[in-house]
Amino acid sequence: MFCSGPIAAIDAYALALLIFNLFNATVSHPSFLDPPHNPPQPSARGAIPPSVWPSFKKMLNPNPKGRMTPKALLDVGMAESLGDGGGFFGGNRLFKICEGLGNFGLMSDGERVALLRCVPLRYLQDT
Repeated sequence: MFCSGPIAAIDAYALALLIFNLFNATVSHPSFLDPPHNPPQPSARGAIPPSVWPSFKKMLNPNPKGRMTPKALLDVGMAESLGDGGGFFGGNRLFKICEGLGNFGLMSDGERVALLRCVPLRYLQDT
């Protein structure tokens, strides 16, 4: 069998790669992203927010069964128990808008996407 770990482990690894590239687009490909790899060192964090870093490292666990799943990342990011607006998604404007659009029960997914495209990018950027 090609994949011996849970399917979510593949998604988690791919999501970790995406996160790294989103926050560090100009950084060359670090060695910790090529399996087999050692866990990333704090010096490799680059522009990944400190609040996201622990979860990012868990998604790169060399043991697929020990990786944090994308669902667990979402749960941590939305955790209200972390106080002051919750987890790391709590203060993100784009996340707040998408969450609010989810409450528009009469809109289709396509209509929500079209509305979201009308939001100026400058509003979505953290200040």
